[in-house]
Amino acid sequence: MKLGNPNLRHDGAKYAPIGGAASADLARSRANYMRPLYESAKASGAATYQQLGNYLNKMRITTLRGKQWCPARVQRLEHLLEE
Repeated sequence: MKLGNPNLRHDGAKYAPIGGAASADLARSRANYMRPLYESAKASGAATYQQLGNYLNKMRITTLRGKQWCPARVQRLEHLLEE
């Protein structure tokens, strides 16, 4: 018995770079949108990633996927803002 979809296209590797580039562009765009909010969090005295995340969560600002901010997500945002 052979499992899987027999009609599934196997050229996914061909399209992966396109999807990855679009995803990276979206992340950079969102980071630029978040820049003033991130800077206002820093200006309010938030120094650690946890404090920055707490500030953004308190302001009811979610991540692109609608999640709350955690230290790792704040660190990724900061990395994007430094590019």
